[in-house]
Amino acid sequence: MNLDVEDLRVFTALARAGHYGKAAEASCLSRSGVSRAVRRLEQMVGQPLVRRNAAGMHGLTEAGERFVRHAESILRACEAAVEDARNGTFPPIRLIDTSTAPTTPWCQPPVRDQQQPCSPAGSGWSVDQVGPPA
Repeated sequence: MNLDVEDLRVFTALARAGHYGKAAEASCLSRSGVSRAVRRLEQMVGQPLVRRNAAGMHGLTEAGERFVRHAESILRACEAAVEDARNGTFPPIRLIDTSTAPTTPWCQPPVRDQQQPCSPAGSGWSVDQVGPPA
């Protein structure tokens, strides 16, 4: 199963807007692009997510109502992951040139009490986590 995050964005835009044209505008797509994204999700789920009529959308199905809550949660998690990575909330890393250092089977990171193996062995570079231990 390959869940496309962009399809989730388009589907949530459609759920919020309640109209293919407005969702297309919000997603910078054509109406047919919105329709294709929704159909891909419906094929994956195996059920209709949108109630359709001659004029276009007539609301979400029960499955669509359930799915949109999950889609919004997934999108929030994706945004949080990007923000965490972008803002450096993970401990920073430091590359250390070990090509001139004596080769030893164990390295002592500056912030840890236990020894950890050097990696990658023999490459001349190691990655050292700097900051509080996880």
